[in-house]
Amino acid sequence: MTRLRSITPLVFLLPLSINSQDTANVQALTLPAKNAGTCVAHTVQNANGRTNAVNRSALVIKTVTPGGSREISIFRDKAGNVVGYAEISSVFIPPFASENDNIVASYRPDGHVSGTWTHLTIQMSDSGVTKLDTASLRKMRERAVRRSSQKPLDTADQQQVRTLIKWVSRRCPT
Repeated sequence: MTRLRSITPLVFLLPLSINSQDTANVQALTLPAKNAGTCVAHTVQNANGRTNAVNRSALVIKTVTPGGSREISIFRDKAGNVVGYAEISSVFIPPFASENDNIVASYRPDGHVSGTWTHLTIQMSDSGVTKLDTASLRKMRERAVRRSSQKPLDTADQQQVRTLIKWVSRRCPT
């Protein structure tokens, strides 16, 4: 009976840790699992090393499968008010493709959000590749097909940015 008690907590904790590194957590403008990612905070500096009027806190999420990542950043002024939001997500699609989303938004104290969402897909050419060495990879990259689109954040996207600002602020307090 003692062994069963020591194993039981592991059974319940294991799905939570795997869930935190699931590919669903790296989809743009989605609410990640409660335990997903690692918080990072720092003061933004200019080229001279002087401190700017902005602090950045971020939630960095990686997936179990290689090539999946997401970074959600919140920017605050010296008074601690949120002034900006940025998100970068990337998903590798085997064997030779990736999808990337970049969202940049400004945030005003009255809750107004404005910004853009850029979506990029890259499909590497695998024609004629017999082995993956640096020359083959260079040739694949030169023949890659890239598609990019950019759109302003719509009403639903703006609301999701507000939701993520609140969520990340609680998850990663500065």
